[in-house]
Amino acid sequence: MKERKKAIINILILFLTLVINALGALGLINGYSQKEVSDRYLTLLTPSPTTFSIWSIIYILVILSCILMVIRSDNDYSKNLT
Repeated sequence: MKERKKAIINILILFLTLVINALGALGLINGYSQKEVSDRYLTLLTPSPTTFSIWSIIYILVILSCILMVIRSDNDYSKNLT
């Protein structure tokens, strides 16, 4: 499979992941938002809400890596690796 095709597939899967995550967070998938589920089932292991902010950093890094994959797929750099 060509590098460009792999990069585009990664972006499409990332977009699908972000859409499903947003729908779940808004409560449109099962009727409950993530906050409502977390508040409903209190456990000793449930982290504070600020802990979930790490996901914004993770998604930013994943988006940047997908963009980098697209950019590098156009360069001769990726062809020289194999």
